[in-house]
Amino acid sequence: MLFIIAIAIITVVCLGITFFLTDRSRWRKVLLALGIFGAVLSSLQAYKNRERADDLARKQEYANVARYNALGLLGMAGAGLAETSPLNKIIGNYVHDDPNNFRFDCTPAAMNAYNVAVALDSKFPFSYYYRGSCYNLNNVEGGQHDLDTAHRVLLITTEIPGHHPHHDDILNFINTGRGLRRMP
Repeated sequence: MLFIIAIAIITVVCLGITFFLTDRSRWRKVLLALGIFGAVLSSLQAYKNRERADDLARKQEYANVARYNALGLLGMAGAGLAETSPLNKIIGNYVHDDPNNFRFDCTPAAMNAYNVAVALDSKFPFSYYYRGSCYNLNNVEGGQHDLDTAHRVLLITTEIPGHHPHHDDILNFINTGRGLRRMP
């Protein structure tokens, strides 16, 4: 921030001096060029700062959902304790976190649960992934839109420090077209 203020002051001084120099000397041209360069540099820095602020705001908006795993749990319960969350109460019966065979149901009840989960938390990417995958597996329109939504959200959540590894896994599934398995 101090850098931008310094450049702005130098820019104003350089441009101001050029207006007071009445002769067409080399110094006037140099100061004018410096002033214009400073104005451009200040504008570029301001644009970069705005982009950083927008990126930070987007990450803050998704920081909480980035901590959830694919079952809608935060993983905060210790050994022997049962964890639950509003999202897990909705989708937990339809998502099976077997380390060797991660899968999810595509039954009408499961589809209803994924719809309710999307309505509950539109930033939770896994509900979109499950629903979109089921739509695609059953040749129902709307699957690609849901997968695109999940992909967009996962691109944000995977950039947030401390996000759950399931976000990386599902993003990889979407990018490679794998993981679209349903319960037999």
